[in-house]
Amino acid sequence: MERVPAILLNTASFRALGNRLLIAGLAGSLALVLALVWFAPAAIWFVPAALIAVVGFAAVWHNPIGRFTALLVGFVALTDYVAGIQVGEVAYGLFFLLYLGHWAYTALFIDHRSLVRSGADAGVLGLLLLVVAYVPLALVFGGNMPAITGELSAFVLFAIYFPVKDALTRYRVAPWIVLGSVLFIGIFVSIRNFFEYKDLLLHATHAWQVAKGRVVTNDNILMVVCLFALTIFSFTKPILYRAGLLGVFFMFFAALILTQSRGYWVAFLLGAGILFLLLGWTQKRRLLVLGFWGAAIGTVLALLFFSEEVAVVVAGLLDRFLSLKTAATADISLVNRFRETAAVWQKIRVNPILGYGMGVPYPFFDLAHMATEHDAFVHNGYIGLWYKYGLLGLGLILGVWILSIRRGIQAYRASLASMATRLCGLASAVTLSAFMLTTITSNPFYLNDTLFIFGFLLGVAQGAYERTRLGTE
Repeated sequence: MERVPAILLNTASFRALGNRLLIAGLAGSLALVLALVWFAPAAIWFVPAALIAVVGFAAVWHNPIGRFTALLVGFVALTDYVAGIQVGEVAYGLFFLLYLGHWAYTALFIDHRSLVRSGADAGVLGLLLLVVAYVPLALVFGGNMPAITGELSAFVLFAIYFPVKDALTRYRVAPWIVLGSVLFIGIFVSIRNFFEYKDLLLHATHAWQVAKGRVVTNDNILMVVCLFALTIFSFTKPILYRAGLLGVFFMFFAALILTQSRGYWVAFLLGAGILFLLLGWTQKRRLLVLGFWGAAIGTVLALLFFSEEVAVVVAGLLDRFLSLKTAATADISLVNRFRETAAVWQKIRVNPILGYGMGVPYPFFDLAHMATEHDAFVHNGYIGLWYKYGLLGLGLILGVWILSIRRGIQAYRASLASMATRLCGLASAVTLSAFMLTTITSNPFYLNDTLFIFGFLLGVAQGAYERTRLGTE
């Protein structure tokens, strides 16, 4: 047995040691502040920011519910597409890894719970292991190491599936945290997009710049929050809550419209249509009546206060929407994606079972640049998975995807479950269904934010189902 140092047994000595450490910490902090003021005054903001971060971390970490909430709402740090690595991204990435490691350690070695308890769990874990296992294969086929590293780091966020599903099955308030976090993320992203659009209009010098102006970021997130808000609104009874949710939904919807992302417009309509089919007659009537009046009042107010600007913007949006019928042949961006898919398909035909791994470039003729490009990114998500991870990778994600949609609908139809649990199941199922359309032209299995969203939605659907099955209410 190891001998305990005497200083730790003597109360006075231990207190004296603590005082010396506190004094040393204070002196070190003052020295750091003085050094920053002298050598890098622009970085002095780091000191209060670090203190706030430490206090905030300490406040939420000791509480499982606080940790889980911070994990979800902190996602906003990944939603801003700014060149370079941002401090917020690094901080959230470290928090995510710490949370994931703590959760896995607690589940395996303290609670002695298995990480894999269903076919969907096995599929998600299998895909994560497959991505790692394919690194040597990618290098054999000439994969670019920086690209491989980037995709690997992004795929880590797909593991959000496990803590989300686990929280939904264990914590009574988890469904409300999920729904509230989605609404918070939507409000944050929408307001930021509105400010970006305002800045775009302020710098516009011609009418066509106003008509064609768009905020291209976060279209996938806005589609998700629109469908979640619409689902929650459909089941809300108090009139004041309904009015508030209607306003929140239209804020999200306006932000989605301003992205001018036609694929996500159509996907939202698909998701809303599926939602309408799944709803009962009371919710259908509520959705139609209040939706109509909300749109009418919003249109009147916009025309009254911003008539000239609205006319120009609406003309541009209508032109964008009407171009859907000719997009497959006239839109160079979309045609390029079809050509890209055809080029990747030729590579798949040579190696359809195994795949090539991440970061392996393929050649295709780019109509926008009128030159042959070599790129590892594939816009078509299905073809991209097949190209990188073969039939096994494609089969794993499709199996988990379809099963999660089914589980979400089953959770919604569980009459004995709480309303929040049923809403989580329905909203995730509807949103995952909408993603089946956008994945044709926008790959959700490449960037960190879309991988987080996809893993989150799968976890919500499976967690809501497990919650109804286990009776965790």
